[in-house]
Amino acid sequence: RDKMVAVGLSILLTVPVIGTFAFKIEELNLAYAELQRHATMDSLTGAMNRAAFIAATEQHLSNAESGYNQCIGSILALDVDSFKTVNDLFGHHAGDDALQRIVATARMQIREADFLGRMGGEEFAIFLVGAELNLALTIAERVRLAISDIQFKPEGKSHTLSVSIGVYTLKDNKSFAELYHASDRLLYRAKNNGRNRVEFDHRQQGAAKTDGLSSLACLLSYHCLLLSASVFTELCRSAHWMVSLKRWSKACCPSTHCCAQSDSRQLR
Repeated sequence: RDKMVAVGLSILLTVPVIGTFAFKIEELNLAYAELQRHATMDSLTGAMNRAAFIAATEQHLSNAESGYNQCIGSILALDVDSFKTVNDLFGHHAGDDALQRIVATARMQIREADFLGRMGGEEFAIFLVGAELNLALTIAERVRLAISDIQFKPEGKSHTLSVSIGVYTLKDNKSFAELYHASDRLLYRAKNNGRNRVEFDHRQQGAAKTDGLSSLACLLSYHCLLLSASVFTELCRSAHWMVSLKRWSKACCPSTHCCAQSDSRQLR
């Protein structure tokens, strides 16, 4: 009987210790996750910082090279037009506000699986996972238009914000440095051609003339594991497959037509 009492007391004393230890482990895990978040995030805008964006893109490129993903994607290089003017006229606090608004607006125009990073100063980059040129141009133009519609009124004075964008689609194995350099070159073409515009490599346009099902297959190769079981099942089994295709494209892309149509929006 005395032994049973001793065992009972040991258990009663041990359980709170184990509970406290488990709680401390959870606290450490949360603290570590917070540190990781701060290590990968730009503190001003909430976008990925440069190192995190490069690492995420390089990981995707590595997966593509290993055969996991047949369609690699496109990169958008963005630069805020005449940003120095905002700082000079209204101060750096207004410049910070402008960058925050631009990132929030751009994030609303891209898909959940895409990467948005701040590369430095007023320059940003977006990696569109599995996006062919037509889809990349559609998203780039949507981002540009949305940013130009931002209601930005520092000190009560209206000031138009705009971005120039260079779009490059990756068709073969290239390093991140090569990919980013190509999009950056197109970005500065947009700057030189008047700003507030999208530029792309016209040599890639012929290769981008694929039909809607080809674009769907490209995206599906990467996103099938990210789809919910119900949406994926409906897409595969529904007798009305075109309706399912449209529903699926809306779930994956902010635009209701970016995946399902073959022709890209004509850019001026």
